[in-house]
Parts: sequence; C-alpha cells; structure tokens
Amino acid sequence: MRFYLSLTLPLLLFLTPLHSLDSETNSPTYKFTIVSGAPTTLNASDVLEVASFEECTEKCQKDQQCIMAYQANSSDPCYLFAWNSIQEVARNESGGVGTVAFKVYTDQPSCELNAQFLMNGRIYPISPNDTMNYLWKIDTSEDGWKITYIEKREEENLVCGNFSFNRPYPDGCNPECMTTMVQLNGEPGPLSYTYKSYQATTWMECVNECQKNRECFVTYFRDGVENCTWYMVDDIMFINRTEASAGKHIALKLPLSNRSCKLTTDELLNDQYYVINEEPQITRTIPGCEMNTVGSQVRENGKNDPNPIVCMRLENAPGITYNAAKEICNEWDGKLMTQRHAGFLQICYARLDYAAMPWRWITRFGKWGFPDWPTKDVKFWMGLEKDNGTGQWHWLAPEWAITNNYKITTCKNPENTEDITFYPNKVEMTWAPGQPVNKPGLDCAYTLHKAGASFPGFGHYSSTCDAEQADGFLCGTPRQQDKGIMKYADIMKEYEG
Repeated sequence: MRFYLSLTLPLLLFLTPLHSLDSETNSPTYKFTIVSGAPTTLNASDVLEVASFEECTEKCQKDQQCIMAYQANSSDPCYLFAWNSIQEVARNESGGVGTVAFKVYTDQPSCELNAQFLMNGRIYPISPNDTMNYLWKIDTSEDGWKITYIEKREEENLVCGNFSFNRPYPDGCNPECMTTMVQLNGEPGPLSYTYKSYQATTWMECVNECQKNRECFVTYFRDGVENCTWYMVDDIMFINRTEASAGKHIALKLPLSNRSCKLTTDELLNDQYYVINEEPQITRTIPGCEMNTVGSQVRENGKNDPNPIVCMRLENAPGITYNAAKEICNEWDGKLMTQRHAGFLQICYARLDYAAMPWRWITRFGKWGFPDWPTKDVKFWMGLEKDNGTGQWHWLAPEWAITNNYKITTCKNPENTEDITFYPNKVEMTWAPGQPVNKPGLDCAYTLHKAGASFPGFGHYSSTCDAEQADGFLCGTPRQQDKGIMKYADIMKEYEG
C-alpha cells in the first residue's frame, strides 16, 4: 500500500491511501502460525474429534481462551490448549510428531506470515481489548518453542500515548500532545530524493528526534542500521507500506486539531488535511493552485478567458519512464500535461506569457523544474500517447488545449528581440522533424526542449512507455476548489480555540 502526501495552498498537508487497504493489514487480528512439532504434554488440553487440522484450528479460533492447537495426524484427535496450560513445544527433530498452530495477534496478512518473527519474543493478548492482563509470550529455542505467561503487566506510564498505534489516547488532546508522531511499517516511496540523516541506534530515538526537530516532517529507520533518515516538507511525496518483518519504520509528524486529536490512527491517515504553516507563501496568484504548482491561465483585458485554469508541476525526476510518470501524476489527482498551444513552453529568458510553462519558479521546493534550461537540453514527459485501438496520437487531457482563437503573443527567440503572434484553433502536437515514428512498441512520446532554440524550441518524439527514460515530467491538476478540497478558512476553524 502507498500513502500520498500532498501540499496545498496555503501549505496544508493532505494524506490519503492510494490503494485499497487489505483488511488483514489494516488492523491486527488473530491468525495461526503453523509449525511441525508436538507439545511436551497433553495433560491440560481439551480433546476434540475433528475431520481435519483445519477444523482443529477453527475450533481454536472460536475459543477466546485457546492459544494453541495440535494434531498428531489426520486420524488423531484435536488438542486445544488454553492460557497457562502448555509451556513447551518440541520440534519434529527433537522428538515432536505432528502439527502445531499458535494463535497470534498480528497485522501481517495470513498468506505472508513471518513465523520466525512472530515466534521470537512476541507478546500476545487473550483479548484484543486488554493488553495488560493475561498475556503470553513465545520464544524460539534450540529444541522447539517455549511459552511463558504474564498475568498482569505493569502499568505503562504513557505520555501522549507514547505515539503508539492504539488511538485515540486519553491525553491525546492535551496541548502538549497536539503535535504527534504516527508510526507505520513502511519506507519512502517514489520521488524521495532529498533527505537528511543522523546517527541513531533505536527506532524510538529516531522518532523522538524528529518530533523535536521543527524541520522534520517524516522520519525513516531500518532495524540493524544505525542511521535515521528524515525529510522536510515536499521532500517526500509517497510512503509505501511494508510488512512488520521487514524491519522498516516510518513516522509522520502531524499537527492535530481539536477534531483530529480524537481520531484513530487509520482515520488520521485517510483523506485528512493538516495545517503545517499558517503563513501563506504564494508563488503565483491564481487561487486554488497549490504553492508547489504554477497556474496556467489566459486573460484578456483583465477578464478570465473560458479556457480552463490548470495547475502545473514540472518535476525533476531523472531516469523516470512514461508509465511511472503517468502513475505518479494520476495519484496527484492529475494528468500528464497537454500542449496548450504552439508556444506552450517558455522560450524567452526573461519573460513568461500566455499560459506558458515555466522551466523554473520562485519556490523553496528544490525538485521543481530545471533551472539550467537556458544552457542544457531538457527531456521530459507530457501526456501524449497512442490509442492502441485507432493508432491515433492523443493528449490525455485534450480539454486543456486552447482552441478558441485566443490571441497568443510570445517570444520568437530567447533574447526577446522579436515577438510572434498566433491564434490557436486546434489541438496542437508539435512533433520534431521525422516524428512520430509509427512502429510497434512506440506508443508514448517524450518532449525535448533544445537549449537556446528559437520558437517553438521543442518537439515531441515517439518512444516506448516503459523503457525510455527522461529527466522529469510535467503534471497538470485541477484547482483545489475543482477537486472538492474544503476552504482553508474551514480547515483553520478546527485549530481555533
């Protein structure tokens, strides 16, 4: 599973899962780890006649007190062991004969249970709602497995819930707990290029350091590696879920409101908005375009043109393929960008006109655009691909093209010594000379901007979708209000009082 983290204007954090959450990984449930072996004694067990070992485990599943099921073979009875009724299980190699199922409480999927991890020092509850009383622990030994029991665990001194999964906390809405750390089994996803790090020997050391560091937004730690990686806002876009057995840990620092402090952990990670900076930082005054995008709009005599406003993000992503760029852009609720008109890409070194795409922008987000575009060619992906049914080339979002004869004036050359004016009345595809090459497998197209070239300064080239690599991609998204995102003022009400 992957989570999507998005910045909106004025600097909100939007968090949503991108793929449906497997119900088995959403929250812990009781499952069975199966081993070959036998209990060292059957004296304290309940004996049942069953038709199969599967039926044996089903009986244990339905009995809250049952922690283990055993059957020597398919013709023998089923033995169920309750809490504090068995202390040791012998491996087959140590004389144990049969099959044993331990009932463990875990969020790992049934088909991917890591038995070695789950049976080595883990503590399990009899009741999922009581993690302090009547617990049991299983440890792997040389001859098999040893089971110990804990009748009552010492009360933990929890402060802000110790950032544990089991939200909401009794003190979760206290003022000192309103900046919280949400822990996940996960790792940084695509576009996580820029990060900082420091030495850390434990995961909680990593979490606590991030919580104290004003600039830290997400922190990442791997078991066995004494290094803590952390990310500032906009340096990480996606988080990929991993299994607990992978030993990969992620924590997000979330500023809670008077509403969100009462939510469960799953609710905090599902379609929520968080205010992380109350000082608006506007890079282009088109309401509704996030601060890490540039609005593309045409205007005439101060009046808005009926052509749609598109929020554009030019992402510097070396080595990315068309398919990967398309997927990422889709997960930003957008589409790879359309060539809005013949002069869509910025040509002039010192001027930007008429819904054009700039190569760089006044922004603190380091991966935005290509600052060296005047001296280096730039190869990037837009939303141009071939229809496999008709064989015709098309834009993913043709509705973003300007086709109503709007007057466009732009630079004819980079030095701006002469202008060029035109009136677009059709969907443009500025192919490079000799393009497109219509061969099997060349179903997508990249755009190449030539440094210092005169109008139009770029051309499209047919290519593969999954092998050809580019320097980045141009993603277009609707405005916040067009996506149904609530107003900033409404979100801020949650933080008042």
